[in-house]
Amino acid sequence: NIETLCTLNGMLLNASDSEVFFVATRLPYRLDTSTKELTQISEAYYRMTLINMANRVIICVESDTEKQGIYTQPIDNVAGKPVEEGGNIARLTVHPKSAVALCANDEYIFFVEEGTGDIYKMTYQGTEKTVLGTVDTIYKSNSMDIVGNLLFIYGDAESGQAYYVPADGSGQLTLIKE
Repeated sequence: NIETLCTLNGMLLNASDSEVFFVATRLPYRLDTSTKELTQISEAYYRMTLINMANRVIICVESDTEKQGIYTQPIDNVAGKPVEEGGNIARLTVHPKSAVALCANDEYIFFVEEGTGDIYKMTYQGTEKTVLGTVDTIYKSNSMDIVGNLLFIYGDAESGQAYYVPADGSGQLTLIKE
């Protein structure tokens, strides 16, 4: 017996028995699977969105060029409600420039800064910002991943290059595929 919970289509961010998080038309949503209540989390349009359930935040890159940057925002927020009303907490600007690649673990956010190619590591509060290396090109938003202590960065489709760097900053950026 298949039941439709929601008619919006979008990219799945996370699913559990009680909640489903996804992005549709660049807006983040939360769906309560028991009540089928659909809640828009933010009014901002995001070009890239990740979720970290351990910290209960979304990590996002703003689509609006005038508000460019990387933000964190609680996944329990409700779009359109003022901060503090109903528990809403203001989104936090963790980096003032945009990113072309983004990933995270429970402790840090990693990203490739647009324009510079600098690979950053920072906390969820935007502190302890460290440059781990620099790459020439990145072609899509899911072109980096963290596995254990290694951060993998994948170059554009034409170059086919792949790199890794220790996420703790203990080593150099290394080209693993030309």
